[in-house]
Amino acid sequence: MLQDSTRRSHFTFWSVILVIAIIFFFANERQEEKNVPTQTMPGKVDNSARSDTSVASRKFTSTPQQKGNLHIPFSPNFPTPPVNDLVVDSRGTLWLATEKGVCSITNGIIKEYSDDKGTFPAPQAESIAFDGQKIWVGTLFGLFSMTRSGRVEKHNVISNPAGELIWDVAFDGMNIWVGTQAGAAFMNKDGKFTLIDSKVTNGGLRHDWCQSILRFAGWFVAVHDRGISFWNTGFKASNPEFWKNIDNAKSGIIRPVSDMTFDGRHIWVATSKGVLYLTTPIEKLFSESVSNFISYTTLHGLPSNRANAIISHRGSVWIGTDNGLARIREEKIQVITPVDGTSISGVKALAASGDILWIGTENGVQFINTAMVD
Repeated sequence: MLQDSTRRSHFTFWSVILVIAIIFFFANERQEEKNVPTQTMPGKVDNSARSDTSVASRKFTSTPQQKGNLHIPFSPNFPTPPVNDLVVDSRGTLWLATEKGVCSITNGIIKEYSDDKGTFPAPQAESIAFDGQKIWVGTLFGLFSMTRSGRVEKHNVISNPAGELIWDVAFDGMNIWVGTQAGAAFMNKDGKFTLIDSKVTNGGLRHDWCQSILRFAGWFVAVHDRGISFWNTGFKASNPEFWKNIDNAKSGIIRPVSDMTFDGRHIWVATSKGVLYLTTPIEKLFSESVSNFISYTTLHGLPSNRANAIISHRGSVWIGTDNGLARIREEKIQVITPVDGTSISGVKALAASGDILWIGTENGVQFINTAMVD
C-alpha cells in the first residue's frame, strides 16, 4: 500500500513538472516570435523580415461622436437564395452568385439559373465577375462562364481536384483571375489559365488556398491560410523578391478573412473580428520593413464584428456585417439603417454602380442611393 502511494505521489509530482515545462516552452516560443529581427541587407529582399505586422486599435479624437446611425430609404427586398457575391454588368443588370446557383435582376425582374431547373450545372455559386461580355461564376464544383442569354460553358483552370474549388473570381479590365484551393490563376490571351501557386512562385505565394483575391493597378493580392500575399505584377511571379507577405501568426490577423478592398492607396480587410486598415500605402509596401494594421470593431461603431463584405465607393468604405451595413469616412463610422424602421441583417455581399449600392443578404438583395448619405 505504501509503495503504491509513493508511486502515485511520484507520478503526480512529475506530471506537474511536465505541465510547467510545456507552459514555459510555449511562452518562450511566443517571446521569440515577438523578437524576430526586421532588418534586411541593403539591396536584398527578405520576405520573412518584411512579413512582420502589428494590429492596433483605432484611436479616435472624440470617441462619442464617432458612433451614429443614418436613416435613409432602402429599396424593397428582392427575395433570392442566400447571396454570396454580386456584380453589375454594362447594361445595369445585377448578377448574383447564390447558394442555389445564379440569379439576374433586370428592371425588377428576377431570373434564376439553377441545377434544379436544369439551367446551371452546379448546385451552388460562390463568386461572380463580368468581363464586358460574359458572366464568370466560381463554384465549389468548378469555373463557368455564362452569356447574357444563359448559355453556360465550363472551364478547366487547374489540373488538380482542389482546383475545382473556386473561392473567388475577379476581372481587372484585361484578364479573368481566380482564387482556388490549389492556387490562383489568370486567363491569358489564348483563353488558357496560367497557374500561380507556392511552387511556381518559389514560395512568394505562401499558401495555395486562395480564399479571396484582389486585382488593381500593378498588384495582385491573395488571402490564404497563412496570411496575405502581395505580388507586384510588373515582375515575374516566379521571383519571390517581388512578393510581400503578411503572416497571420505574426500580424495577429483574425481568420477567416472574408473580403478585401482598395481605396486608391490602402488595403482594407474584412474579418470575423472587425475591419483592418493597412496603414502602409501600397506603393511603400516594399520600402518599409514593417507594415501596420489599425482595427475597427463594435467599440468604434460597427454594428457587428463579423464583417462579411467590404467595398470602397465614392470616397467611403462600406462594410456589410451580420448586423447590418456601415460606412467609414474620414475616421467616422455610421450605421446605415432603413428610414422605415425595419432592420437589415446578414449582409454577405456588396456591389456598386454609379450612386447605387447593392446589398446582398441571406434573404435577397436591396439597394440604396449613396448620394443620399452625404
